[in-house]
Amino acid sequence: VITDELVTLLKELRGLSKEVLISIQSEGELSQNIKTKIKKYINDTNITVNFLDNDKNIDLIYIGKTIKDNITYIIINDLINTLKHYDIRRIRQCHHENCICYFLDISKAGKRKWCDMETCGNRKKASNYYQKYKH
Repeated sequence: VITDELVTLLKELRGLSKEVLISIQSEGELSQNIKTKIKKYINDTNITVNFLDNDKNIDLIYIGKTIKDNITYIIINDLINTLKHYDIRRIRQCHHENCICYFLDISKAGKRKWCDMETCGNRKKASNYYQKYKH
């Protein structure tokens, strides 16, 4: 069941993610303020660690006391893993003027401009074409 509390949490975490991306884009790194905010979310999350053992896999699993804890952990963990495993200079904002998305540029040349070529890239190229041949 999605409650108002969960919706509020998701909006907060979306805002935090955007702050992280803006900080990286403008400063090239995370500001101390952002790091403090991330630490607060981590400290407010009640997670237990469990050992998962089956025939093919041994792993640690993290279980929150509440669904709010689970959601917070998953989002913060994914955000930190992305920053840890990828060059932050490859995290970019989409060049389409109406798009608010950021993406991880994993292209070989590192020159990707759009979050998705089929939507944003195509719209921009089509717009440029129609402007060029309008008259």
